[in-house]
Amino acid sequence: MKTFRPSRLWPAFALLPILVSACDGEDPIEPAQVADVEVTSPAEALGIGETAQLAVRVLDADGNELTDRAVTWQSSSDAVATVSATGLVTGVAAGAATITATAEGESGSVELAVTSILLGSVAPATLQPGQTATLTGEGFSASPGGNVVTIGGERVTVTAATATSLDVSIPNSVCLPTGNLDVVVRVGSQTSTAISHPFQSSAAPLQIPVGELTLFTAPADHCLRFGATAANESYVFGIQSTSQSAANLTPVQVGAVAPGAATTASLLTPLRRSSPAGRSPALQIDTRTRERWRRHREAESRLRRDERRTYAEGLAAARALRRAPRDVVAAQAAAIDPEVGDTVNIRVPLLGNSCTQFVSIETVARVVGENSVWLEDVDNPAGGFTLDDLQSLSDRFDDGIYEVNTAWFGEPSDLDGNSKIAIVITKEVNKQESVLGFVAAADLFPPETCPSSDAGEIYYARAVDEEGEFGEDGDYDEYTAEDARLDAVQLIPHEFTHIIQFGRRIEDPDATDFPSVWELEGQAVLGEEVNGHAATGRSGGQNYEFDVAFTGASGDAIPSEIAYYVDGFLDIAIYFGLNIDGEGVTFRTENAPEQCSWLGRREQENNDGPCLPGREVYGTSWSFLRWATDQFAAVTPGGAQGFNRALIDDNQSGFATIQNVTGTPMNVLLSQWAATLWLDDRVPGMEARLTMPSWNYHDIFQATLDDQPLEIEPRERTFSTFTDDIAVRGGSSAYYAITGASRPDTYIRFRRENGQELSSGMQVWVVRTQ
Repeated sequence: MKTFRPSRLWPAFALLPILVSACDGEDPIEPAQVADVEVTSPAEALGIGETAQLAVRVLDADGNELTDRAVTWQSSSDAVATVSATGLVTGVAAGAATITATAEGESGSVELAVTSILLGSVAPATLQPGQTATLTGEGFSASPGGNVVTIGGERVTVTAATATSLDVSIPNSVCLPTGNLDVVVRVGSQTSTAISHPFQSSAAPLQIPVGELTLFTAPADHCLRFGATAANESYVFGIQSTSQSAANLTPVQVGAVAPGAATTASLLTPLRRSSPAGRSPALQIDTRTRERWRRHREAESRLRRDERRTYAEGLAAARALRRAPRDVVAAQAAAIDPEVGDTVNIRVPLLGNSCTQFVSIETVARVVGENSVWLEDVDNPAGGFTLDDLQSLSDRFDDGIYEVNTAWFGEPSDLDGNSKIAIVITKEVNKQESVLGFVAAADLFPPETCPSSDAGEIYYARAVDEEGEFGEDGDYDEYTAEDARLDAVQLIPHEFTHIIQFGRRIEDPDATDFPSVWELEGQAVLGEEVNGHAATGRSGGQNYEFDVAFTGASGDAIPSEIAYYVDGFLDIAIYFGLNIDGEGVTFRTENAPEQCSWLGRREQENNDGPCLPGREVYGTSWSFLRWATDQFAAVTPGGAQGFNRALIDDNQSGFATIQNVTGTPMNVLLSQWAATLWLDDRVPGMEARLTMPSWNYHDIFQATLDDQPLEIEPRERTFSTFTDDIAVRGGSSAYYAITGASRPDTYIRFRRENGQELSSGMQVWVVRTQ
């Protein structure tokens, strides 16, 4: 056989094999002919606007499928249904259409009905909760679950179904007013026209005295009926998640029905207040300090969370160390009982895994006090604390902080037998990103369990570093002596509280868990507050206002006096919706506080709320613990101090501890505290559980920061029809304020997005304010 090279004669030569074959008497091979076309549809009927992808098979005379043939599609009525070039059918209007596929003159087709839902009648003549009803019409799904029936927007249960009839059950919990309400049927994406039908409500109207809270916990009770009245009344209510998980975010639809009333837009229309002249904490808090502390909060709470992974494994070993003979303990300890001038070798734990990772340093004892020993890293940068600075801090600890903290939180453990707390000032803290100082629970575990352990009660403090030689925070590497003196006012009481918390819980043979992160940090911020009170001659229960919270209560207040309280209140304002970016620019957070949680950090607890990260578990948890302290001090042995010692000495954690100490269900406490955050000192005559005796929240949070309000901004509504789709995170509430005169009979219901009842972890609290 010859091989032909391509040329202009190639088409003629290409025919040669065929001609040769013909000359040899063989017939050429012809392609198979199309004998049949089969069309199938996934459904016999479509709703208007719905689509269906048809399937086609092209066959030869022997039934073999031909996959290489072109197919065209056609609808008998484009007014009823259209079909694309690939066989995708779309319903246009009610009726019937034949969809045909053609290939090489052969065709196949399928009949499709396009249906619309027609609701013809509703029986009985008047619908009532707890009864059944029958709906007749056309285009219903024969499966009960394929139909969604609503009355006045409230979903009811379909119990039986045919294409022309539906039986529905109206639950007793249905939240609807008396009157003519729209009945609607939805099947897939198709919705019937509404029939207005009489409905008779059986729900009793709310009877709430001004100043009292009513709590609705059962999902069937998530309906508020405000009876018709000519009076001018006002209420505040919250939709609250009682979940202890910061990751838990529950969608909620808040729907109000008020026959004859105007419809209000479902917008976030908060109650804005104007700040009194000159009431801004910006005058007292510089941007650099705010950001430095935000970073520290985030780093420290990360350490607390990381430590909890070690606690369960180390509890038994730590308790064994407590029971060991003193000479054994001393051999494991770092001999932190020096004289001034002695050197002591210290293992500094590293954040991330403070149990196993550490850096060894040499320190020298600079000051030895009655309850503290001050050790300084010999390799710290020059220009740090003077001896007078350290002596002053030692005196302050011995004569104030130690006495206050032990009274409020209990005696610390004394693992190393020196009756002292060691404060280690080291540049190794500067190297650990963002943290200003910390306590590591690993130091209270045996070195066999945690190699980083110094087997003693130790606080690690950031060293003065004027040039930022050892920093890891970029613009925040430099750490001045002024910064260190100011920070020490908060840091030492805060971290000493942690030492007490850890040691007492380890020593408790019945303890099953360490406190949760929000308990640890909230109580440590309380340690800052009560030390501030002791240093400035104040006390709890005095209803202090803005001037104390943010300025120190005097025109010449020193920075350290301001520092005792200000960060806690900023944390609360951030939970309420204030936000501050890294450049110090303030703005308002949407969906706060309901989508924020104070029960866990963003990274470890999946707290993906919109509020400023890093400060979640500090000031807001302090607010809850301060409120609980005020409320239960009078009925707790030892008063406010006894209450906080009892929290530490409880053998459980989280909500369980709070319930154990107060004897009150946590969901009740959450509702009362959440209402207090908005109502405290705002409305006269509130019941005692709706107040914060130690602080005047209304006065404090009327302030603004860079023109941004600090207070909660409830969604403001009138007694009218509205629908809001919101979401609520664990431990938090969505706030509503509703007011108006001459209102119609108004019902407000709280449901899932699909209209079904909320889970048992959701509750609604209501307070009448006028």
